[in-house]
Amino acid sequence: MDFSTFLRISEYFNKTQMIHLQGWGEPFLHPEILEMIRIAKDHAKTGLTTNGTLLKRFAEDIVSLQLDYIAVSISGPETHGVMRRGSSFESVVRGVEHLNEAKRKANSFLPVINLTFLVTKTNFTEIPLALKTALKLKTGLILTNLDYVFDEETYQMRAFDSEITGDVERVVKNVEREAMSTIPFKRPLFRSQEMAVCDAFPTSAVVFSAEGDVFPCVYLNLPFKEIPRHFHGERILVERPKFGNVMQGLEEVWDSAFYSSFREKFKRRIEAVKSIRFVLGLANFSKLPLPDCCMGCYKLFGI
Repeated sequence: MDFSTFLRISEYFNKTQMIHLQGWGEPFLHPEILEMIRIAKDHAKTGLTTNGTLLKRFAEDIVSLQLDYIAVSISGPETHGVMRRGSSFESVVRGVEHLNEAKRKANSFLPVINLTFLVTKTNFTEIPLALKTALKLKTGLILTNLDYVFDEETYQMRAFDSEITGDVERVVKNVEREAMSTIPFKRPLFRSQEMAVCDAFPTSAVVFSAEGDVFPCVYLNLPFKEIPRHFHGERILVERPKFGNVMQGLEEVWDSAFYSSFREKFKRRIEAVKSIRFVLGLANFSKLPLPDCCMGCYKLFGI
């Protein structure tokens, strides 16, 4: 992202309570990342997700700027190099250790550190090892699914809704039992069920692309004219929606008929869940229409 685009976006930071500085790349590769953190911190709680390879270099700066939280992506000791190419499990652990040491020297609670573990068929048996690492590093542990499934290969990698889902759930249940009394822990569903709205907060969150394009969800901010999805074994192509660009003015984009219609569809589904008819089993939110661009997205199924 060009820094001038970031500055334009920052004009709206006073309208939010949380800012996450990350898209589909490594945020610490941006030459202005420290200044971006400083500007964001002046307005709201600020965090980011990193692959951990540059933590040693930036540890002291991260602490001095009082970044609120940081998520460090990991896999297991055996699979990390395959899943997270360009880094090693050991180097990421050392990076977190450097960050912890910088916090200790500054007598700082911030940033809060979480390890994020992407669960697949090939690495779910290493979740207990991820827990041991989190306990050793005194971090939280967040398990996530391979929720953007874009082709047959990634579809076959998924741990949810698969022949090994029962095994995954048993491993996760044991880890959850141990983790809950010791460190912050969060896990996803591994059996999909349709939700009224996904946990990406599409009715209130705003995502900006590197070019300043505006989206309600990071999964729509993809560099394709048609977004590929592989949903329940079926290949789906979804036209990438055009909500607008921050250079138009965020208010104009937010209030546009297209964006308003997108949010309204989710609001109707949320209202249906809150109704007494739904509680009594007389109403079904799944019959209410979704935005076309959300069709075939596993996020809407709790994954």
